[in-house]
Amino acid sequence: MPNIATCDLCDAHKNDSSGAFRVLPPVFRDFGARRRFTGLVSTVKCFEDNTLVKAAVDSPGEGRVLVVDGGASLRRALMGGNLGAAAARNGWAGVVVDGCVRDVAELALCPIGIRALAAMPESRVQAFIWRRIAMTEIATCDLCDAHKNDTSGAFRVLPPVFRNFGARQRFAGPVSTVKCFEDNTLVKVAVDSPGIGRVLVVDGGASLRRALLGGNLGAAAARNGWAGVVIDGCVRDVAELALCQTGIRALAAMPLPTEKRSEGQREVAVQMQGIWVQPGDWLYADEDGIVILAEPLHG
Repeated sequence: MPNIATCDLCDAHKNDSSGAFRVLPPVFRDFGARRRFTGLVSTVKCFEDNTLVKAAVDSPGEGRVLVVDGGASLRRALMGGNLGAAAARNGWAGVVVDGCVRDVAELALCPIGIRALAAMPESRVQAFIWRRIAMTEIATCDLCDAHKNDTSGAFRVLPPVFRNFGARQRFAGPVSTVKCFEDNTLVKVAVDSPGIGRVLVVDGGASLRRALLGGNLGAAAARNGWAGVVIDGCVRDVAELALCQTGIRALAAMPLPTEKRSEGQREVAVQMQGIWVQPGDWLYADEDGIVILAEPLHG
């Protein structure tokens, strides 16, 4: 059954208007080790509470596919590494979540199909705290477990909309900011200066019309010691950025360059997808997402 291609099925049923044949929107990303899977459907409906998801994957799957209606929430992860491993161990063919997952590196090793909208480190599972010696070994999932009840504003999680473009998925450091709109003059000034292990956070107004960072600036950021660059906007020269030994996150790739108007601000409070980030905050990024803390957790 897994050898049946979805394209062939669509070709065979493209004129079917009975409702018996349906195609899900192309918004689900692949997180498991198996891209092809099929089986009878078992369902769970929940919202930011994975209690029933755990109950399901802890039971015999018998080759079924668990379909989870999570209300398309991007605020909490309904499945992580432990539940992914349980689903594989108990014979589920796959899990499809209309919501988020976490522990991306662990899920990639699970020999089943796992599809979801995005990765988000925050979870509803019980908190546990792992203190790591090395700063870049502090997992965002662990940070979220430790701070999930923090309402002070000192702990923040960026929405799961940032794609990885650099050679390093895991990076961390104190924040330096740039605020600009379709003009990367100050981005260039920043990455041409010593980074000293900092993370450059660029509020680009979420514009998808111009790229604020390209191959040359990515190489400059790596050469000058920036731990990473996070852009609420676009990048370009994707193949070149993938070789840059620094973390680079952005919303999307856009080949159009910016205008050079010498406009913008540096070292001011910025909003990244509605989340406030201050110069001097600490940013931690890995495969599961990006979190911001007012103070570092090491040293």
